[in-house]
Amino acid sequence: MHFFFTRRPFNAAKGTFGNDVAPHSSYFVLKHEGRNAVTPVDQAMWLDMLKPQIGPHGVAIFVHGFNTPVTRMLWSLRKLKAGLKAHGFKGDVVGFAWPTGQGGPLKKYIEDHDKVRRTARSIYDDGAEPIRELPGQQRVHAICHSMGAYALKTCLNGLGGRPFDRICTFAGDVRRDGFVPGQGSSELFGAWSSHFTNYYNIEDGPLGLAALIKRVGSRIGKTGLPHPTANGFTDVDCTSRYWDFVNSGMTLTNASHRFYFADQSFLRDLSLTLQGKPSDKRGVAPSPPDHALIP
Repeated sequence: MHFFFTRRPFNAAKGTFGNDVAPHSSYFVLKHEGRNAVTPVDQAMWLDMLKPQIGPHGVAIFVHGFNTPVTRMLWSLRKLKAGLKAHGFKGDVVGFAWPTGQGGPLKKYIEDHDKVRRTARSIYDDGAEPIRELPGQQRVHAICHSMGAYALKTCLNGLGGRPFDRICTFAGDVRRDGFVPGQGSSELFGAWSSHFTNYYNIEDGPLGLAALIKRVGSRIGKTGLPHPTANGFTDVDCTSRYWDFVNSGMTLTNASHRFYFADQSFLRDLSLTLQGKPSDKRGVAPSPPDHALIP
């Protein structure tokens, strides 16, 4: 059984999701592993059905990236959930589907930034907060791919306390210079979580293009965090894992940006990170970063 919530409009007659911004979040359950037949439920029922799935490691909210239809989000959610569980994560992974743009890639990218700003707070208000308020003081983590990292940054702006236990980004589409210790993004991610881990690939093609489109500097998912990193931050170079993926003969659309979903070394490391356990598969990076992910 899988769970997600969304700010996309839902057409119940057709069972399809739109690309515009819905006025409020709606909640869905997938009862069958191999099918995308969604069942809409209200928030109270969604939380009640989710409760038995929550183990000692809590719940991770997965926030997808730019230009991601619900079907692809569900594919990614399944990959993450299965990978984390296979490596010892006792909890659940739920998805947050924010509405993406329409039109060509450049138009979509610009529109998606606007839609992130209009919907990102729902990650906390309609997901993390009600889950945290369930009996047992539930742990809630955030795992963000691509523009999902920007969505979380937007969500965190203005929040108080520590709404997330651990935050993990991979292929994060957020400006690198904001993570200099003492700068805005560094302060947000450090204050609102107990630990922040950033996974990156220097061969990430889409993030190189994103930097050119916005003209606001390199992204943490391509060049890593500025060093030395802030306290409680960990930077993990996954470039060698990408080349192993390529050399294995496996294929995936935008592989340099999305290979993480199919890489067991990454999924294992992510699982251990969310469990609060040290990884034994991190080697010494070839340059300033803290770690390099190895098989």
